[in-house]
Amino acid sequence: MKHPRLATLALAATLALAATLALAACTDSFSFSQRRSFPNHTWNRFEPESFNVDVPNADDYYNLDVAIDLDTATYRYGVFPMVVKIFGPQGEQRTFTKDIATQQNGHWMGTDIPGGRRIEGHLRTFLGFNATGTHRIEIAQATSQYDLEGIAAFSLTVSKAKLDLPK
Repeated sequence: MKHPRLATLALAATLALAATLALAACTDSFSFSQRRSFPNHTWNRFEPESFNVDVPNADDYYNLDVAIDLDTATYRYGVFPMVVKIFGPQGEQRTFTKDIATQQNGHWMGTDIPGGRRIEGHLRTFLGFNATGTHRIEIAQATSQYDLEGIAAFSLTVSKAKLDLPK
């Protein structure tokens, strides 16, 4: 281009168009994440944690993931067992159990955090919700202990699954 100012304007317009297209591509994604802390590092088995997840599209599939912050000085189990209940907008209910490994061969899994370890795991992959709208997900610890010691925090993340099917 003969005019440097026109070249600068053309470059700015191209960058603005690219940014707009990138933002438009991101609107198809969905993510929910909430964290719950346990000040006394104790989770009562009769007090499930409840999460309200607004599902935007019942035709999509979702991944449910957890992160458990353990106080390794007081948590003494090699797994973290859970009971998961999902309540749909019309009152339907699904229940399943899941164990997340916390140790392997006597060694803590996960990553170091101040005061312990963060253990991450999948609850479900490619989960289909049967309706659009608010779903309540309740998660309870399922050990034989009424008050399970060593749980500093618990996080639930729900994200849209990426289906990379062959063409």
